Amino acid sequence: MAAKGLVLGKGRRPEEVSTLCTDRARISRHIRMLVQADQQAAIAWLADCLSL
Repeated sequence: MAAKGLVLGKGRRPEEVSTLCTDRARISRHIRMLVQADQQAAIAWLADCLSL
């Protein structure tokens, strides 16, 4: 959606390509790691529960 210009920024104009690149990099560095860590904790918790 964003690459097609459907995400609007300030002034109701499409986000610039540089902004989209920055957002993707930020997501891959920070948010994705947090989600993966949370998934690993959930899997460990489930394994503990199943071993009881």
